[in-house]
Amino acid sequence: MLGVLEVQREQEDEERKVTFRFRLRFPQVLPASTRDHLRAARKESLLAFRDLATETIDRRIEFLERESKKKKKAQKIEVEEAKEGK
Repeated sequence: MLGVLEVQREQEDEERKVTFRFRLRFPQVLPASTRDHLRAARKESLLAFRDLATETIDRRIEFLERESKKKKKAQKIEVEEAKEGK
């Protein structure tokens, strides 16, 4: 075929990675409607990735803010009174 879609799968420890790449070597041989669908699919993939990245970043920020608030709790400090002498 023309090698339109390349899928790469990787396994690292407990994490799985799947990479999709659109490769249009000869876009002129594809029908116009197919090119339109591929462009739309690529756009939707990018929008989905942007949404995922935004959600992941927002969750991380919320987590860090919660952790920061936990650390700012007041602590009781014992203070010894100074003895007046001389």
